[in-house]
Amino acid sequence: MPCLRPLGHACSAVAPLRGLSLVQAITARDPVSGSAYVVALGLMGVMPWLLTRCRGA
Repeated sequence: MPCLRPLGHACSAVAPLRGLSLVQAITARDPVSGSAYVVALGLMGVMPWLLTRCRGA
């Protein structure tokens, strides 16, 4: 799923550097900034698909 790739890459790269598991890396964030982070990464994952869909129509 393309929209989960940025989140997976960010967590898999950041978690080992911080000494956390993937679950801890996601849940250790502040609720507001963590939610904004996940939404922003999701939008970055979906945006290429949306752009190609809009340009193709």
